Amino acid sequence: MKRFKDSLGFGLLLNLLLPGAGHIFWRDYVFGLFVFLILLMAAALFFVSYIVTLPTAAKVALFILPAVFYLFTFVDLARSIRKDRKRTGRTLPAAAAFLLTALLFQIAAPITPVNFTLRNQPEIYRAEDNSLAPILRSGDLAWTNPLAYQVNLFFIDMPLWHQLPERGELVRFVDGNSVERTGLVLGLSDEEVEIVDGRLTVSGYPRLLNAPGGLRLRGDMPLTLVDPASILVANLNLGAVDQTRQVPLDKLTGRVSPLF
Repeated sequence: MKRFKDSLGFGLLLNLLLPGAGHIFWRDYVFGLFVFLILLMAAALFFVSYIVTLPTAAKVALFILPAVFYLFTFVDLARSIRKDRKRTGRTLPAAAAFLLTALLFQIAAPITPVNFTLRNQPEIYRAEDNSLAPILRSGDLAWTNPLAYQVNLFFIDMPLWHQLPERGELVRFVDGNSVERTGLVLGLSDEEVEIVDGRLTVSGYPRLLNAPGGLRLRGDMPLTLVDPASILVANLNLGAVDQTRQVPLDKLTGRVSPLF
């Protein structure tokens, strides 16, 4: 550790965990603070983008430019370390304190990628049965992506919806008995959904079901009115609708995809 604290790798690691920390460790205080403030502003704009609808060009400017600047800070830090390698003068306890602070920042600060991932982490699970075969068979590994529909932001008490499920997607949800289940979306809020001879009809109009794996429905399903703020999901039996459930949107945990 004594030799590592003066190395290029240690400085880059600090900058990765806590933007600007590498520069500050090498006594470039002004630029280090500047880097931290720029990345702090970029993080704030990232969270705001979930609340305010922005055009594509604005998103590119808000996210790509700070990312390019952040990459440049690594290049600048590497140049400074190679130039002034013997000027740091930091002790081993000081280096350990810098590293500990950077690690704690990454875990505890709500604006960091690690903390954001922990609050919105995906779930990996095994399919419980063959109800969604051939898309998912019993024992297949799948993962749930909560960010597909909603995001958990530290300054809002409840998950924030940014997109609704689409027909034909696999979703994970919690049923009335607090059991997590997986289903295929057939209908959206306030729609009248029916299946006759494998043909899906929505509010009187035929619809194609863009299900994973090119799945085609079989059989019949009686006309069903989907409740407001809910979706209609189904379990299948070799492509035929075996069971349907009305799932309130607040019971969704994310979109499901096969892991392999």
